[in-house]
Parts: sequence; structure tokens; C-alpha cells
Amino acid sequence: MLNIIRRRNKPKEIHPETWSRFRRWREGRPFTGSVSLILSGPLVLWGPITLIRFAILPGSVIWSALLVGALLVLMGLLQLLVPAYSLMAGSIGIILSLVSLVAAAGGLGIGMILGLIGGSLSVAWKPIVRPLRSNSRS
Repeated sequence: MLNIIRRRNKPKEIHPETWSRFRRWREGRPFTGSVSLILSGPLVLWGPITLIRFAILPGSVIWSALLVGALLVLMGLLQLLVPAYSLMAGSIGIILSLVSLVAAAGGLGIGMILGLIGGSLSVAWKPIVRPLRSNSRS
């Protein structure tokens, strides 16, 4: 009985193979740009969410600010999950970051800057192309 308890409390070891799989997955997509866009979204959303009770007033731009912040998060997730769309999602992320300056005061400026950096990194990202192995022997 005591032997079973000792086995349960033994910490699990993290194998290096697990980290190498994550590293390969991360290198196959614009990871830094995606994370920057995902982090810029909540910063842009923070201001409009605190003012949500005024959203029903006529002439309110809070809805557009909520839309911009949600789309920034969506573009970051899109390019993280489907790296083939990184050019399109990065371009839209740059435009949304610039629009957030007008709609949501730029997410305290930090959200806009993170969005611009993340979108730029995503547009500049190119996949790693590895040559195919040839089966013919010379």
C-alpha cells in the first residue's frame, strides 16, 4: 500500500522529445506574430468593455471598438492555426491595429503597437522549406 502511494506522488518527468515536437510545431508558423496579435486584442478590448453600459447610446462607437478587438484576436488565432493565411491575417491585423487608434484609443497605445508588430512579423514570415530526400543513389 505504501509503495502505491509513493508512486502516485512521484513527479512526472518531461521528456525532451515533447519540447522538440513543440519547437517543430512553433517553427512551422508565425508564432511570435500570432501571439503578439492575440495579446493586442484584449488590450484593445479593455477600454470598450469598461464602457459597455454606454453602448446603447446613439452615436456610440463602442461596438466598433469591440469588433476591432475581437477581430485582432481572431486574426492571431487564424494564423496560429492555419499558417498559410499568415499574409492575409497579418495584413488585416495591421489595418485593424491602425483602426483601433480611432475606435478604441489604440488599446492604451500598447495594444496598437503590439498589433502592428505582430501583423508585421506575420506578413514577413516565410515557411521553412526543406528539400525532399532523393531515393536515388549515385
